[in-house]
Amino acid sequence: LSPFDRKVSEALWIGNSLLEKVRKEDLKKIILQQFCGKGMLSEPSAKKLAESLPDGFVPHHSFHVLYLHTISGVIGPSVENADSCRVSWGKVTRAGSGFVEVATQRLARKNGRLLLLPVKKRWKTSCAGVALLDKPKAGDLAASHWGIAVMELAPAQARRLEKFTKINLKAANSG
Repeated sequence: LSPFDRKVSEALWIGNSLLEKVRKEDLKKIILQQFCGKGMLSEPSAKKLAESLPDGFVPHHSFHVLYLHTISGVIGPSVENADSCRVSWGKVTRAGSGFVEVATQRLARKNGRLLLLPVKKRWKTSCAGVALLDKPKAGDLAASHWGIAVMELAPAQARRLEKFTKINLKAANSG
């Protein structure tokens, strides 16, 4: 499959069965070959991350957020930044002009462990003047990245996004 194939893109951002085919050794290679150099991770950092990779991670966007953190050094690694970058899901409770209010979750650290806590948030519905949700309404499911509602989700997509995020949370907490 091409890296631009719809199934590959969906695996990265939402999650699907492709993720279950990737082995730990494959993830180590991805760290060393795709994220090393070119303004990303330094070689020593990439080697250290590859060598200490805990079991259980899948190559979902949450892997990057929860394990690799910032690969460019532009954004500092913090729970708040990880929560913003993590693709989150939520149920629209109110839609307004240029925003939706959602029942969603936030990433938090408690007793040294990462977990998701229920929260209500307000997400923007457009970016650079482009509306990303088509007439959102209460009850819709949506996904957000950096506080912007980027797409409507079908119930099965929301379940997969939650499933693969939680798989990577478990792996992050095991390391």
